[in-house]
Amino acid sequence: AVVAAVERRALVAVTDASDLRVRGNDPRWSTVSEAALQGADQGADQRRDGKDALLFAVLREVKRRGLPLSGAHIAVSTTAFSSDGKKLGLGSSAAAAVAFASVFCQGSSLDALFDLARTAHQAFQGGGSGIDVAASSYGGVLRFHEGRGQAAPPLPAELAIVVTWTGISAKTQGFVDAYRALGERRYQHARAIDAATTRFLQAASQGDASELLRAVADARIAMERLGRAAQIDIVTTEHQR
Repeated sequence: AVVAAVERRALVAVTDASDLRVRGNDPRWSTVSEAALQGADQGADQRRDGKDALLFAVLREVKRRGLPLSGAHIAVSTTAFSSDGKKLGLGSSAAAAVAFASVFCQGSSLDALFDLARTAHQAFQGGGSGIDVAASSYGGVLRFHEGRGQAAPPLPAELAIVVTWTGISAKTQGFVDAYRALGERRYQHARAIDAATTRFLQAASQGDASELLRAVADARIAMERLGRAAQIDIVTTEHQR
């Protein structure tokens, strides 16, 4: 696949303190206890909002890797990933995981940051490819293959890339299960998407804007056909418009 980062950022603020507390967009702080890190404080886990549960997943991975957990009050904000209370679908939880993990990965490589954030994000979500975590870790345009991202060829200079907001958040829960339910038929759709992606990368490497746009159109058609076969709304009415 190909993924691109956009100019919306998760922000993290760190204040020295004697104890360790964290919070996401919710103004309430969560105190980090040994019981919570071990997963024993189930009641507290249930009280946390989604972002705080993600932050604790990162903390558990930090602890598992033997990285130091010193006193601090750490706040992570992803308000830039919403508009009028609606999620823009830009991977806010992945960005939050990377921003928060970066606090504990000072001096580490981007590969180490990506690996920690991806592992924690997968634990939080119960799976996922990690492609949105890669976009947040490395930035730019990436070729993503078998769980790893590497720099893609630069896009043709004559293209003006504009990210648009349809105004409606897409409901993607259950998409993966619907895709897997197609059985062997799903591979024909995967091959079509893969072929379009390969053509996209080749066109970018050759600086061929026209061929790149044709590859984009073919990818959209392939995604639309996959959605119809799986009876899921991948290319929504808003996308079509």
